[in-house]
Amino acid sequence: MDLRNPLALLFLFLPLFRAAVTNRTIDDTYGDLVTGEKPLYDPNPWQGPDCGGCAIKPPTENAFMHTYSAFTYMEEVSPSMSVQFSFQGTAVYVYFILANSVNDGVTTETLCDFLLDGVNAGTFHHIPNSSHAYEFNALAFSKTNLPHNNHTLIISTSGVNRHLFTSFDYANYTFDDTVLTPSASSSATQQPSTTSIPTPSDTPHSAPVGVIVGGTVGGVLILGIILFIFLFLHRRRRRHFALSAGQNMVVVSTNTGLAPMALTQGTLIEPYTMMTAASNPRRPTLPPAYDDITISNDETGSTSLASMRQADIEDQIKGLRRELQALAGVEEGSKERLLPSRLSFSSFSFRRSRRERACMTHIQEQMDAMRAQIAYLQAQLHSDWAHGVTDDPPPSYSVVVPGERGLRSAQVF
Repeated sequence: MDLRNPLALLFLFLPLFRAAVTNRTIDDTYGDLVTGEKPLYDPNPWQGPDCGGCAIKPPTENAFMHTYSAFTYMEEVSPSMSVQFSFQGTAVYVYFILANSVNDGVTTETLCDFLLDGVNAGTFHHIPNSSHAYEFNALAFSKTNLPHNNHTLIISTSGVNRHLFTSFDYANYTFDDTVLTPSASSSATQQPSTTSIPTPSDTPHSAPVGVIVGGTVGGVLILGIILFIFLFLHRRRRRHFALSAGQNMVVVSTNTGLAPMALTQGTLIEPYTMMTAASNPRRPTLPPAYDDITISNDETGSTSLASMRQADIEDQIKGLRRELQALAGVEEGSKERLLPSRLSFSSFSFRRSRRERACMTHIQEQMDAMRAQIAYLQAQLHSDWAHGVTDDPPPSYSVVVPGERGLRSAQVF
């Protein structure tokens, strides 16, 4: 996996988004809505909404999933009663339906013990009031900061010499799927981690605020890190391209007195401009060799002068051809760099290929101008001035010829 690719880094962080702390529900009738495990009742069964002879019948529209399981403890009938269930998580919450004043002589008091993993974890006692209303989603027991293992909770009543009423509605437990435990049951790990259930919003079994805030902040932080890495790699690639392009710059000088320019920066070299003697006040005088020569009708003198002039033109042609060959090498290197970039679909590669094509266009225009200048000089080899017939030089052109210390400007006569 290429870690320089921001998408590869994103896949590394995906498990952090999938992992979450969730609350699962155990219904009195349907059991664990994730694992399917149901509570165990003793004596079995307890009574529900379908009980025809029960004096205490809470309205089911306010009960969780419209069900509940209730039992009236009578020591003379049953020495004990209990309900137990198992869960894997770090916290547990138990909810009862509490009854108050129903009818005269009907027991509505609730008293029971909670045994968690074989250890007494608490007692719940409800003393009814004079109201005729039922209390739903009443938190009877809660325990947090548990190790993320399998736990067993037993709700029981025994050894009490009076009648007691218990109505179990549902329980919630907190499951952390970021923690892997060898003792986790196979059925729990193969089921989805969350279940959409209709629960009241004002009870502790709703999603913890801390989990939501922490997940949101963590997601934003991870996205920020990925964005920073992407921008860093993008800037480094641009800097690398600029350095590699700088190694292939061809510096050209003209006779206008301007500073040298770089072809890779998209600079179009000034075309060669024809100037007449009248319009060029900076036109240099002829070399001393020409000024010191007295033209005569002697055939030997004319031949010597013509040879010198033709040799000077040929030297300038050779210099231009060397420059043309150098530009051809730069053009070939640009084509080699441009070919791989066409296979890339990134915006950076597209901008780079567009700049290199513009640079190649400038190089080709410069090469065309040099070819035209070479053709002009070749034509001058057959001029009257080159054969010594006249002393009037041809119009001057500004060209670039190589010198011993680099590139220099010169005049073509």
